[in-house]
Amino acid sequence: MPLDPAAVGWESPPRETSWRPGDCLLYALGVGAGPADLAYVTENSIGVEHRALPTMAVVLGQFDDEVWQAMGTFPWAMMVHGGQEVMLHRPIPTEGTIVTTHRLAAMWDKGKAAVVEVESNAVDAGSGAAMFTLRTSLFIRGEGLGRRPGALGRQPHPRSRPRARGSRSHPAQPGAHLPVVRGPQPAALRPGLRSEGRLRAADPARPLHLWRHRTGAPRGAL
Repeated sequence: MPLDPAAVGWESPPRETSWRPGDCLLYALGVGAGPADLAYVTENSIGVEHRALPTMAVVLGQFDDEVWQAMGTFPWAMMVHGGQEVMLHRPIPTEGTIVTTHRLAAMWDKGKAAVVEVESNAVDAGSGAAMFTLRTSLFIRGEGLGRRPGALGRQPHPRSRPRARGSRSHPAQPGAHLPVVRGPQPAALRPGLRSEGRLRAADPARPLHLWRHRTGAPRGAL
């Protein structure tokens, strides 16, 4: 079946996820942190407290197959990551365990495409205190109904002002840290992906690789 608008509001069973300081270090190196970011890339510097990058929430709270199955079926080659919203309720510790639940928050008809929004809520496994909330948007070409753009399902989307704003610059040469993240690994294409997405055959002289991170490896997606 195609995307199922009736699935909006579906919630997944709770899932437990744990991480350690080494995972925080690898994640920071994998996204380009360098010597200027000692708090994120070292755990034994004198006078520097080890911290986890806030965006690590996206890796810790990623959803799995049960969410894809709930929303329906579609050609994987037609999907792209449309947007990502992260709301931290407290700083992410360098070691811990969380319990995460996922909810299909909305489906939007874009005429020739559809947008699916998934909301993920994580709480501390020990205290039950809220840790972070993620809102992931998936843009899927060819899954719209060809009508005037609008909602396929209900859309409970609260709006509030951000509690804080910030920005940071990335190192000019993040490639200097690539050997740390266990790469390169050959990219594995899902069966039929090339025909669905009309991808050209790979050139043997120019192999395609993915730099895969241990705590955030893409599963079945390119």
